[in-house]
Formats: sequence, structure tokens, C-alpha cells
Amino acid sequence: MPPKKKPAADGEVDLFEEFKKRLKKNEQEFDATRLPTMTEIIRRMDESGDARAWSFDIECDPMSFRAVFLSLQQVKYLDIEAIRCWKCNGGDESVRSVCYYLDMDPPPYVKDLQFVDNGVTALGCEFLARTLGPMGNKMINAVTLDYNQFGTAGVEKLSLGLSQNATLRHLSLQYCNIGEDGGQYIGHILMFFRNAMEVLRLRGNYLGNTGVTDVLAGARRTKTLAEIDLYDNKFSDSPEVIDAIRSLFANTPSLTVYDLSGNQISDEGASQLVQGMIGINHLSKVLVTEQVSTKTWEALEAVTSGGKGKGKKGKKKKPLKEDATAKEKEAREKALEEAEFKFNQFETGIKVAAKALEDANSQDLMQWISTAHDALAEYLDKLKGSSVTDRKIYEDHARRFEREFFEDMTALGVKEPDVVTRVTEFVPQIVEYIQGIVNNGFGFDTNSFKGEGYDYRKLKPGVDTSAEEMAEGEGALAGGDSEKRHPNDFALWKASKPGEPSWDSPWGAGRPGWHIECSVMASNIIGENLDIHGGGVDLMFPHHDNEMAQAEAYHKCCQWVNYFLHAGHLHIKGLKMSKSLKNFITIRQALAEHTPRQLRFMFLMQPWDKPMNYSDQTVDDAKAKEKYFKNFFGAVKSVLRNDFVSERQGWTEADRSLFNTLNESQKKVHASLSDNFKTFEVIQHLVDLVQECNKYLTAEAKPKNLLIQKVALYVTKILRVFGVVQGNDVIGFSEASGEGAGSKEEVIAPFVDAFVDFREKVRVAAKGKSEPGVFLKECDDVRDETLATLGIRVEDSNETSIWKMDDPAAIKKEIEEKRAKAAEAAAKKKQGKIDKLTADIAKAQQSKIPVKDMFKIGAHEGKWGSYDDAGKPLTTKEGEELSKSQQKSIAKELKNQEKAHEKLLKT
Repeated sequence: MPPKKKPAADGEVDLFEEFKKRLKKNEQEFDATRLPTMTEIIRRMDESGDARAWSFDIECDPMSFRAVFLSLQQVKYLDIEAIRCWKCNGGDESVRSVCYYLDMDPPPYVKDLQFVDNGVTALGCEFLARTLGPMGNKMINAVTLDYNQFGTAGVEKLSLGLSQNATLRHLSLQYCNIGEDGGQYIGHILMFFRNAMEVLRLRGNYLGNTGVTDVLAGARRTKTLAEIDLYDNKFSDSPEVIDAIRSLFANTPSLTVYDLSGNQISDEGASQLVQGMIGINHLSKVLVTEQVSTKTWEALEAVTSGGKGKGKKGKKKKPLKEDATAKEKEAREKALEEAEFKFNQFETGIKVAAKALEDANSQDLMQWISTAHDALAEYLDKLKGSSVTDRKIYEDHARRFEREFFEDMTALGVKEPDVVTRVTEFVPQIVEYIQGIVNNGFGFDTNSFKGEGYDYRKLKPGVDTSAEEMAEGEGALAGGDSEKRHPNDFALWKASKPGEPSWDSPWGAGRPGWHIECSVMASNIIGENLDIHGGGVDLMFPHHDNEMAQAEAYHKCCQWVNYFLHAGHLHIKGLKMSKSLKNFITIRQALAEHTPRQLRFMFLMQPWDKPMNYSDQTVDDAKAKEKYFKNFFGAVKSVLRNDFVSERQGWTEADRSLFNTLNESQKKVHASLSDNFKTFEVIQHLVDLVQECNKYLTAEAKPKNLLIQKVALYVTKILRVFGVVQGNDVIGFSEASGEGAGSKEEVIAPFVDAFVDFREKVRVAAKGKSEPGVFLKECDDVRDETLATLGIRVEDSNETSIWKMDDPAAIKKEIEEKRAKAAEAAAKKKQGKIDKLTADIAKAQQSKIPVKDMFKIGAHEGKWGSYDDAGKPLTTKEGEELSKSQQKSIAKELKNQEKAHEKLLKT
């Protein structure tokens, strides 16, 4: 029970009393006759003195919810820890009202959120997903949505909105009518919360074999899952399910309780599970079906009884203290993830190396070198690296990757810079710049620099540099540096090691220090002051701090840079992309799977100054947004082809409402961009605007062309600013018309050819008096082949067909996927018939066996010790009497065999 509500101290505002006053004022805006239910809830709170756990367990209408949570928002009442809505018929509107409250800034302290048997649909799940999503409330760690019939559609909405950065620990979706397809979305959710989820309850759904396998695939990747409840989910002990369960047992050491009861798990299936649990000591409770034998139950209890408190032997890292900070806990968790990732890499590397050695005689030399690339490169660098002294080798190597870089930038649609600078071409200027710093009295001794009135470590002022920061910032670049007077000191010029490039200087042959080249090149091109300087957050210290110190020492100024923009790290499936982890992905690899537009959407939908994640989920979200906008533009273009001049003009209330929505959206977009370039908010504002426009297009029989054009142009404008809509700079006038443009005949020829060819095929079919199916096939062919090749997508509906322009490759891919799915469905249907016939044959063969012999042959052979005259088993093979459940099962099987055998004899 939460602590009682304390009375307000003298001079302190009692927010709960303020809330009740505000609710009274709001009665005039809401239907006051519906508020007595809320009055009853508040009366209970007054009596108990507890205003921190709000339980709505009596019928409440949506208007009451709206009034209460709006009042809470208005007084900024944050001290609610639990909101529990049980059978109060609030529906989706109750979820919306609660979510508005949870989205407050700062957020309320709600940790437990429950909507049980409350009529929540997929729409309510969408509200909740947005609140718990990437930019949403991070306080909530338990969500219960039991006995709501939102089904698979609702789970899909939840999975699309949730983020792996959230902290959900307890999720209950019991009796929610979730089907087989819902399993993949639950699996996604488990992946998002793999570092937090502890309890997952899914009993009473319809996951089946496919769905439960998807759930288990996601559960297997979790780090903290302790309990999973799959009771009564209509799955059997198929090989795929058994393998998935055993894999979960083996790979999830946090798991202690697993409920599989209420499903079709046979004695044989349970025995296979027991075999997979041998040697696993973390499971304390596994529930299966009551139909398993006594022997299997005893074996199951034997392998789970020793699970409590035991762990694998081996050297462990020193445990964290109970008062460890959140940062320390996060660092430990990351270290464990990285260690596991490296171990898996090592294990994979060993297997690859062993295979390469095994196939050494059958592989050609280049293939073998490719397989052993990393190890071979490290070995050769250590053995021969110092002998490489030809500077042209370095330059050719750099030009190759520079060229690939610009090709990648072009592919991504990134504009070219105004000027390109290379350190190797700036060495004379670097030497001159360093001399200028020395002439000004700095070498670079950071204490002397500060002693002259300059600030050092501007990006994190007033904080001493820790050894951890220095090691992370400098790393191997720090070298010996034995002449340092202070750990923060750094070298402007360094002696070259054997094999490194070298230039002459007043301080001897060597090379520029790590930081100096940026100060020199930026000063040379831009001058004594930079307005905006960008870079990754990992360069903040020491690189950017030292870069500024050098420039200010050279220019004798107190501020070389006005603003720094530090971008967050890129994470690959949850782990920071780094050379040490070897988990990096190149731009070309990413573009081989996804379009530049999809990658831009992916980054735009995440904060630029926080860690950004590249994963299947973030890419899928980006693709969904791309498709959403593409469909919108296609629908608008279809409407704009109509002759609007012949229609009635002016504005209706619906027109005026959409225009006002556009104006409000423009204000929100401007505010979000002004507030730290929150592009993720802008994308959501555009989605909301498009959603309202789509509603308008659906509701209005004759939408106003000019109005929807204005909305579409604004959305296009913002997306062009973000580079999502391509609009590269073009030199000179557009060649859409006039001299130099293609002739009209050249432009329309492919489309006229397509029409004439289609017309000829229709004429031939008509002359031959063909069946309607022939005409429909020609229509499908011209849609899926001819027009698709021309980049025209035709979308059929019951009433009419519309066309949209799109990338031919994208249209073709969708058509092929559609055909593949159809072929797969046909094959599955055919296989189903084969399986049924096979089962019927097996059943018929089983029916041939006389009743007195059925328990002595086949699967029963050697299983029983003695029989009665009718062939019914009396004892086990060990001579023990049969249990009641065994007798009942045998009697039932015997009765079924008698019926089947008699039926066969009659036929």
C-alpha cells in the first residue's frame, strides 16, 4: 500500500485539494450528470488519505476520465504511482485521457498502468504505444491490458510504438484474442525490452505453434526475463516448438518460472523438454500438461528442484554495490553485452578459421586471403609495416577511400562541401601554425594556458579530467608522452614511428599531432571565428577541447567557436558501433538493403544528439513512414487530376478545419525545429497532419483541390528540407520545356505504345469471342508488366482504379512478393491436402489393428507388463499398477480403436 497522503505544510499548496477545485470548475465544460462516479472515487481517497494509487473499479464514462485527467494536468499533480482501470467501460477514450496525462513534462511518477476488461481496441493500443515509445514516458515499468479484445492488430500497434530504450519490466496481455500473427509482434517487444523485461503473461490467447515460436525467439534474446506464462495458447509439441522451448531454457539464465500448461504437450514432448533441461540449473518451476506420466513428472521435478540460488562456476566480475548509481549499472550492463558479443564473434571466428584450414587445399588463394583477412592484416602489419615508406602508397590508399566516400554521399543525396582539405597537403601551414603557437608562449602546456587567463575544457568546465576519460579519448594515440607536466597536456608535433609518414620541421622529422590539423585547416578556410562546429559526441574530449585551445592560443582570442553540435553514437542492434567490436556496417552495405530515403527517415525519427540505433525495427519504422507519405502523395495526385474549376468553391466547415490544422501543424513544426532540431517531433507532426488530411479526403465527396494541394506542398517542402524529397541543385534553367527538351513524341511514345499493344490484344480476344477471364488476364498483365515497367502503379478497388507514379523497381518488387505469397499459399493449401490424405491413410492403417493387439505393437510395444484377455494393459513393464490417469487414458484409446475397427470392417 502506498504511503498515506500527507497534509500540506504551512504555506505549501495542497495539490490534491487544488485538483478537486479544478475538477469542480471543469464541470461546466463537461456533462456534470456523468461526474458522480468520479465523486465516489475521490470520496474513497479522502477517506483513506491515499491519493497515490487511483483505482477505477466502478463504471466510468469517457467524459469522466477526460475531466479528471485534464484537471490533474492543469494543476500538475505528479504524485500518482498507479492507475488501475478495471471493468469501468472507459474504452479507448479512457486510454487517450490517461496518456495525455502521462505525456506531461515533467512526467508524473506513475509506475503501474492497468486497463483490465475495459473495452480497449487497437486504437487504444496505438495511444499507449506512443506514450511508451522512444520519446515517451520512461517512468512506467508495468503495463497490464488483460481481457481486452484488441487482438493481433492491437499488439502490432504496441510493437510499432515501443522502443528498446524504454524500461518496461512487466507486461500482461492475457485473454486478448491474440492470434498466430501476433507472436512476431510480441517477439519484437521482447527484443526492445531485452535488458529490462522480467515478467511476460500471455495466457488465454490463440498463438498456436507459429505464434509461440515467434514469441520464444524474442524471449531467447532477453537478459532479465524471469517468468513467462503461455497457458492455454493452443500450441502442440511440434519439433519446432520443442526446439524453441529448449533453446530458451539453454540461453536465458534469468528464467526461473515457465508455464506451458493448458496446451497439447504430450508425454513424449514433455520427456524431450526434460532431456533439454539436464545441466540447466536456473529453472525452479516448469508447468506442463496434466496428461504426462508420473515418471515424466518426477524427472521434471528432479531437473527443476536444484535451480534456486545456483549458478555456473567461473571467475566473476566484482559485484556492484547496492547503492550503485544508474550510470554504473548501465555501464556494467553494456560491458556484459559487449563481452557476450565479442565471445560470440570469437566463437564464430574459430569456426570460420577451422573451416578455412579444412578447405585450404580446395580454395584458391584470393578466397583464402579473404577468409583470413583480419588476422592476416594484423600479422603483416606487425611483421612488415615499418618497411612501407613510399608516401605514394599512403596517398593512393587515401584517394581510394575518399573517392568511395564521395560516391556514398552522392548515393545518399548529401550535398557536396564548398572545399575539400587534406592534412597531407597542409603540412607547411601546420608547421607555420605550430610555430605561431610557440611564439605566443604555448607548447602545449595546459596549466600555462590557463594561467594566461584562457579557459581549458570549455565543453565540460569546472571538472577535472578522469583517467577513464583520458583513456577513452586518447587511447593508443597518447603513446608514451613521458614529458607531460599534466595529464591534459598534449603534443603539437610528434616523432614518426617506423612505417609512419614523416615531414621535416624545426622540431625534427615527424608528423602533426592528433588535434592540430583541424585547427589549422578550419582557420585557413574560415578564419579566426567559427559560428558552428560539428562532430561526434566521442570527440568532445579531448579532441574538440584541444582543438579550441590551440586555435585560441594561435589567434589570441577567447572564443574560437560559438556553438558545438555533438551527434550521438550510432548503435548497431543496441551496441555502439566500434572497431573493437567489429560490428560496423558500411554505407554501401546499408544501401544494398535499404534506399537512401529510408535511411534518412530512420535517422530523422531519432534525436540527433542521442545514441541512434540501426536495427531491423528502426528500419521497418522508417519504411512504414515512407510508405505512409507515398500513399498520401499518390492519393492527393489522384484527386488533383480532377477538373476543380467546374466544382463549387468556397469553404465548408470541414475545409476550414483542415486549413486550421495545417496552420497549427506549421507552428508545431517551427517550434520543434527551434527546440534543438527535434526532427523526430517534426515527422510526427507531419504524420498527424497527413492523417487529418486523409480523414478529410475520405469524408468529403468533393474535396477542395487547392486546399489539399496546399497541405501536400507543405509536407513536401519540409521533407525536401530534410533531404527526404530529392531536390539537388541544378545549374541553369530547368529543361522541362523549350530548346533542349525532349520532344512531346519522345515523352509519350512508351505510354502510347503500351496502350496500342493492350488495345490490340483486347481486339484479338474480342474477335475470338474469348471468355471474360482472358480479358481480365490482359488487364492484369498490362498492370503488372507494362505499366509497372513504366513506373506506374495501378491500384484496383471495388468501385474504380487509380494510378500513381513510383519507382519501377519498387513496383516490380511488390508484384514479385505478392506472387510469391500467392504461390506459397497455394503450395501450403496443396500440402494441407496431402497431409490430410496421409493422416487418413495412417488412421485407416491403425484401424486395421485388432483391439486385442493394439497395446502390444507399434508405439506400445514393450511398454506394458501384463494384459487382460481383451488385450488391455494391467501393469507397467516394471510390474507396477497403472495410475488412475493411465487407466482412464487407456480406456479412452481402447474405445476409440473399437469404433474405428468396427467401422472399417463394415466398409
